Amino acid sequence: MINNKLLHNLKVMNPGVPPVVGIEEAFLPQDGANLDSWFYIGRCKKDGRDLNFLLHFILIGADGMYGINTFFSCQNKVTGFFSEIDAFIPLDGHVGVEDGVLRIATHIGSVEGNMDAMHLKASNEGGSVDVVVQPRGFVVNNGGTGYYPILTLKDNFQFSMPYFTMSGTITIDGEEFEVVDESCWLDRQYDWYEIEFANGGVVCPGRWTWHGIMLENKTSLSVWDYTNANGITTSFATVMGADGVQSVYSIPSIVEKADEIWTSEATGNRYPTHWLVDIPQIEAKLEVTSIPQKQEIVAPIPTMCRYEGESIVTGTLNGEPVTGDCCVELMGDWSTFRL
Repeated sequence: MINNKLLHNLKVMNPGVPPVVGIEEAFLPQDGANLDSWFYIGRCKKDGRDLNFLLHFILIGADGMYGINTFFSCQNKVTGFFSEIDAFIPLDGHVGVEDGVLRIATHIGSVEGNMDAMHLKASNEGGSVDVVVQPRGFVVNNGGTGYYPILTLKDNFQFSMPYFTMSGTITIDGEEFEVVDESCWLDRQYDWYEIEFANGGVVCPGRWTWHGIMLENKTSLSVWDYTNANGITTSFATVMGADGVQSVYSIPSIVEKADEIWTSEATGNRYPTHWLVDIPQIEAKLEVTSIPQKQEIVAPIPTMCRYEGESIVTGTLNGEPVTGDCCVELMGDWSTFRL
């Protein structure tokens, strides 16, 4: 079933506890949401390659105005090459929906499509993508139903779709690669939290760590670890097997023992680049390592600067050896980490 169309699987599979929102509704922009995010994670692993890109569109309502933050990064894990671009522009004219088709277009990148297929295009100085992705498999309903609070995001919705197929072309560091039946992960998230950047407001008071992990055995994990302004940490993992069955586990903090700190020359932020994800309930011990270390997104809004790191995964699951890939997101205040 993992290769079936995603919408087909949702019609024929018993979801257990159903998500609070259907994925076709959740895919489209949400009225009045102040954080409305589409995050694409593309990977090419065939023929000895290890190419990756991240393309993120975030509609942000702040200070009584709406804008769109777009970033695109591309990596080659074999050579260590990394290139990124990030911009924030007014929302006017850049987002629309017609006959159920979403269209987002900025000078950095674009997405056009629905839950049958989506066309992605993006470029920066170091690379570009022009691919079509098709939803396959299942949806990870983060937290069990896709609805849970994160820090000040009290009405936070998150749906992860890790089994998209992808075809087209990717150019990295001057070399173009044909992409045939590779993989892409879409993470969809939104909230109605009111932000006031002009008054020093932040999206994340405190800090969060997110790991989107895809193992070679097709087990996918969405792992959260967030610490509020009072130092209280919450950590949990939503784990889904190739059969679409998912479970949520409370886990030890993945940040507490994180190490191999990389310090950004641009922002001074101190980001860990090595973690151990320990899920005792399923005998999982996963070591996550960012490659390369330098994968910070330097945003035009200082409080939106963050780390978006493609990483490798090794370890064990149910006592058996596993490998895989991970996208790491570090958001919030990392300026004094381990000082």
